Amino acid sequence: FLLHVKLALYQVNEKASSYAKMLFIYAVLNAAISIVLLMFFISGADGRLYGQVLSIVIMGSISIYVLFKSDLLGFNFRKAYLRNILSFGLPLVPHSLGSLLLLTTDRIIVNDSLGLKIAGLYMVAVQISLGFELLTSSINKAFVPKLYAVLKNDRLDEKLKIVRLTYLMFMVYLLFVSVLCLMSGFILNLLAGEEYVIASSVLKWLLIMQAIH
Repeated sequence: FLLHVKLALYQVNEKASSYAKMLFIYAVLNAAISIVLLMFFISGADGRLYGQVLSIVIMGSISIYVLFKSDLLGFNFRKAYLRNILSFGLPLVPHSLGSLLLLTTDRIIVNDSLGLKIAGLYMVAVQISLGFELLTSSINKAFVPKLYAVLKNDRLDEKLKIVRLTYLMFMVYLLFVSVLCLMSGFILNLLAGEEYVIASSVLKWLLIMQAIH
């Protein structure tokens, strides 16, 4: 939670380099701790789980320190703030649960209907498509603060520029996805192995979905 708070502050303040550095440190820390645990201490899924937990705890502690140092975190309790947080946050709980359900339902259906082998192929395609989602998500997060700044200024010429830029981004996404779809078999063979190339037909649709989303 604290890590996401700090990342959100970087995003709102348009500090893209700081945002990228913090995410990079978290990714490296997550991978390093997991590898060390799996190789020397805890084998199997537990080692990976503990690696994720430890990396989150470390990054959360760093986030607390940075927030305190920047005078953005204190212990002043105000009922008005609590009411605002609850009035805004509680209605979003069903939405969050619905998002979690959407993320897991497809895997359950594929596993129950087509079997564990097909579910494995599907999950490989999903994981690779998330690499493209990471790219588009990063671009969108950098774009959103600028969008709201333009909307706040309420100038027609700036709004038209945003519209043109949005159409241009969408066209670039579709062009890039088209290339990735043509290379889907090669990508699967390179990242997962020849036995997973059959999942290329699924990967194409997932990439198109990520571009439109």
